[in-house]
Amino acid sequence: EKKILFDVKGAGIIKRMWFSGSIAITPEQRRAVRIDMYWDGAKKPAVSAPIGDFFGIAHGLTSRFDNELFSSPEARSFNFTIPMPFRKSGLIEITNESSTEVQIWYDINYLIVDKIPDDALYFHAYWNRNPKTTLGVDYTILPKVYGNGRYLGTNIGVIGDSSYNGTWFGEGEVKIYLDGDDQTPTLVGTGTEDYIGSGYGQGQYASRYFGSPVSNAEFDVYAFYRYHIVDPVYFHQDCKVTIQQMGSQKTDVLRKIKSKGAKMTPVGFFGKNGNTSFQGRLLDEHKSLKLEDKEFPDTYVNYYRSDDVCATAYFYLDKPESNLPSLPSVELRLKDLNLKVWSKIK
Repeated sequence: EKKILFDVKGAGIIKRMWFSGSIAITPEQRRAVRIDMYWDGAKKPAVSAPIGDFFGIAHGLTSRFDNELFSSPEARSFNFTIPMPFRKSGLIEITNESSTEVQIWYDINYLIVDKIPDDALYFHAYWNRNPKTTLGVDYTILPKVYGNGRYLGTNIGVIGDSSYNGTWFGEGEVKIYLDGDDQTPTLVGTGTEDYIGSGYGQGQYASRYFGSPVSNAEFDVYAFYRYHIVDPVYFHQDCKVTIQQMGSQKTDVLRKIKSKGAKMTPVGFFGKNGNTSFQGRLLDEHKSLKLEDKEFPDTYVNYYRSDDVCATAYFYLDKPESNLPSLPSVELRLKDLNLKVWSKIK
């Protein structure tokens, strides 16, 4: 069933939302129930995402966290504070694509205004998931979107493939391509945990603009976010955002898991063996050097890997509709999610 929660004609600005009910406590519903938002009579939603992912946390999980845009103070509600202007109308609806009845309580607070400024932008959110990323291919957080706007940031979820035996996934660089940049990114990071303000691994934490509400090494499940509020990312033609699928681990560990069938492509090594320092790029400087070779340094190795990755991207755009794909099916949204295990993750 589909329910309209907000249907306002005229000009206005949504300022805050609060949601609770079974969607806040049921893992399946957090991923299967979808939320869609339409501005100014558009036929295509500007926002279309699983309701849990939209409110800042991936995988149908929940956790206590508080940041500049989203919060769940006791892990049983959703809060949202992002200005969302509309000139002619605003429409918000939810659709229950889960297998159980949904209960929902909500507040939507908004301003009624005479006119929205001509340069005000429309709020958008885009969600996608790849249950098994391709070796050496960056995961796309936000496909190339055309127009004038601002990239607000993303929340990302990673479920490590079991073949990697819980080894560290987070060396992938976030790359932001702006206004025609294609071969090389306009902005580029130094690793996943670095992009979200941490370093040398990724524990559980939450701060105003970056955090990781879920960092569970036992199940190799992570949910984290980065919002560009004080460091805005503007674009005037187009914007695309990706993240490398790259991990890091010691040479001997990688040899063992590779021998058991784990798919990987080593791309670089760094570190020390006694008093000797090693650093090199395998894909250009040392093309002939293989992980199995005796002369391969016993150091840390960065390597392409394949995991289950999802992301919600948030952005403003100068039009109420975008060129992006529609929300994937509920089958893909729920595929291989161990919802019974999720109840043990805090």
